[in-house]
Amino acid sequence: FDAGPSQVYRRDAWRLATLATAVADGDGGLARVAGANAAAANALAQALRDGAAALDAQPDVASLDTALAALANATAAPAGNEAGTAAGPVGER
Repeated sequence: FDAGPSQVYRRDAWRLATLATAVADGDGGLARVAGANAAAANALAQALRDGAAALDAQPDVASLDTALAALANATAAPAGNEAGTAAGPVGER
């Protein structure tokens, strides 16, 4: 992977932060309609925000790798849900 100028990484940080806003409950995002998965959605939004902040503060390939690893951990299937599927149909609450 060829490390580009810092602006490339700052744009990635902006994308992560924008996605966090779209997912997070407090921002009117998808988590508010996620039912039983709202906590997981909010955890993902927080991981996205953390990655964005770290990448913006240190715009380099190492920070990008760290942010991606944190996202992978945040999106790991919870125990008892190895396939990573939703607990039930979207309309169930």
